Amino acid sequence: MFFHYLKIAYRNHSKHKIQSIISLLSLAIAFACVSLAAFWTHYEQTYDSFLPDYERIYKIANKRSGETPVNDEWVMSLPAYLMENYAEVDKACGVSPESYFKQMEINNQVFPSSRADITPEAVEMFGIQWIEGNRNMESWKENEVAVSEQIARKICGKDSPLGLIFRLQSRYGTKTGDLQIAAVFKTRPKHSNFKFDILSKLESISSTSTIFCETYVQLNPKVDAELFLQRLKNDTLKYINRNYYINILTPLKEVHYTYSPKRQNVRLNDIKLFTGAATLLSICALTNYLTLFVSRLRNRGRDIALRTICGSSSWQMGLLLMVEYLLLLLGALFLSILFIELVYSHFVELAQLEIDRLTIYAGCGYLLLFILGLATVLSLIPILYFKRKVLRIQMESVPIQSGSNRFRATGVCVQLFISLLFIFCATVMIKQVHYLIHSDINIERKNIAALRVSKMKGDQIMDILRQIPSITDMVIADPPLFPFFDSGQPVTLTDIEDKEDMVLYAQTAQITSDIARFYGLKMKEGDGNFDLANHEEYFINETLAKQLGFSNPIGKTFNKGHGVIKGVIYDYAYQS
Repeated sequence: MFFHYLKIAYRNHSKHKIQSIISLLSLAIAFACVSLAAFWTHYEQTYDSFLPDYERIYKIANKRSGETPVNDEWVMSLPAYLMENYAEVDKACGVSPESYFKQMEINNQVFPSSRADITPEAVEMFGIQWIEGNRNMESWKENEVAVSEQIARKICGKDSPLGLIFRLQSRYGTKTGDLQIAAVFKTRPKHSNFKFDILSKLESISSTSTIFCETYVQLNPKVDAELFLQRLKNDTLKYINRNYYINILTPLKEVHYTYSPKRQNVRLNDIKLFTGAATLLSICALTNYLTLFVSRLRNRGRDIALRTICGSSSWQMGLLLMVEYLLLLLGALFLSILFIELVYSHFVELAQLEIDRLTIYAGCGYLLLFILGLATVLSLIPILYFKRKVLRIQMESVPIQSGSNRFRATGVCVQLFISLLFIFCATVMIKQVHYLIHSDINIERKNIAALRVSKMKGDQIMDILRQIPSITDMVIADPPLFPFFDSGQPVTLTDIEDKEDMVLYAQTAQITSDIARFYGLKMKEGDGNFDLANHEEYFINETLAKQLGFSNPIGKTFNKGHGVIKGVIYDYAYQS
C-alpha cells in the first residue's frame, strides 16, 4: 500500500512539474542555509562548553578606543589582587598563550605544536587532566613542561615521554633552551579557546611580579557579572603599580571571536542575522508550497470523494496526502545535502571551523531532520483540515463560502511581507556599501600599501622601493594611519581644564606634514603645520573634541597644562 501511495504522489507532482521544481529548489536552498547558519551559531556559542563551569568564567580586559575590545595583558599580580579583594571571585588565574614558537624539535625531528604559559590555578579552572608525571605544577623546575597525550604518542608511541629533552623553534629558526617533559596531560578538544600541546608554568603570582598575562576569573554562581564589572570600573588597581581601568568583562564563550584578529570580519550578530534571514526564507518557501498543496486539494475534491466512497478510511486518505507532501520535502532534504557539499569548502574557510567533515554533516543532518519534523507537524493541521472540508463540500453539496480562500490569501500575504522585508533590507545594505565605497572618508586609501620593516634596514629598503617605477610616492609613518595598526599605547586624558574626574582614552600617532599630505588629512580648525608642533602640542580629531566638550578647543590645555590643543582634524575612517 505504501508503494501505491508513493506512485500516486509521484504522479500528482508530475502533473505540476514547474510548481514542484520551484518548490523543491527553494525549500532545498532554504533548508541548507538554515542548517549551516544554525550549526555555525551553535558552534560559536559552545566554545569550552565541555567545562562544567564555563558560563561563570570571564576574561578581564579594557576597551581603549573604537568598538573592538583590546586583547589586553595584565601583570601577574592582578589575579592575586582580585582573589584577595573581591569575594565575588571564586578562582583567578593567568594565561600567556605563546604564538611565536610553533614547532618542537626532538631527536632531529620536528613536530607542529602550540605552547601556553599558565599559572597553577588555571589547571583546575580549565579542566586540565593529568595522565602521568608530576601533577604538581608548582613544584616544576624552570625548564620543565607538560605535553599533551597526542604529542606524546607522536614522539614516543606507547612509551613514556617523561624526562625527554627537546627545544621549541619558530618558523624563522629561533630556538629556545632545553626543555624537559615532566608530565603528560589529556589532549583537549579543539573546540576551545585554549588549544595547546605544551604547557609551561608562569612564575608564582605575587604583588611584585612584572610578567604579563591574560587574566581570567570564575565568579560565584550568585554573582551578577554586570554589578561585578561596575565595581571593577571604580577600582584604579594601584595595587599592581599600573594606573589601569577595567571596563570589559568578556564571557569565556565569546573570547575567541571578540579578540581573535582572524575573526574580526565576522561577528556573531552577523551570523544570527543570517540565521534569521535563512529562517524567513524557509518560512516563505514552506508557506508557498503549503498554499499550492492546499489549492491542489480543492482541485482534487472529486478524487478524494471517490476514494472515500470506495472504502478509503479517513486515516488512509490522510496518509496518502502526507506521503505526497513529504515526498517533496524529502527530495528537498536530499538536495540540501548536495548544496551543503557544494559550498562546504567555502563555508569552512569563512567560518574557520576546526572540526572534521563528519561532525559538520552530523550537526547539519540533525538540524535538517528537526526542520523536516517541524515542517511536517505544522503542515499536518491545515492539510487534514482542508481534506475534511473538501470532502464535506463534495459529499454534502455544501456551498463554498466567500471566506474559503482565506488560507491562500494569508499565505500570499506572508510571502509578500517576507519578500518586501528582504527587498527593503537589501536596498539598505546596498546603500551602505555604496556609501562606504564612494563617500569621503577624509583619508586617502586608494593605491596605498603599508610595509613594516626593521628600522635598521629602513633606508636600504627605501632606496630599493624608489627604483620601482610603479611607486610614485612613499613616506615613513610609524604607525601608519591607514592601513591601521593598533601599535600605539593609550594616553589617559585627565585633569582637563574646568572638568573634574574626567578620564578619556585616546589613540596617539606621531605625524609630520609629509605624512598628513600623503594621507590627505584635512584640518577643520587651527594651524595645519604639523612640523612646528612640539611634544606638548597636539592635534585632535572631531570625536575627541566633542568628548572634551570644548566649543572652541584651540589653545585649551589638559593633563595639568602639559598638553595644548593646536588644531582639530576631520575624523577619518580607518575601519569600515
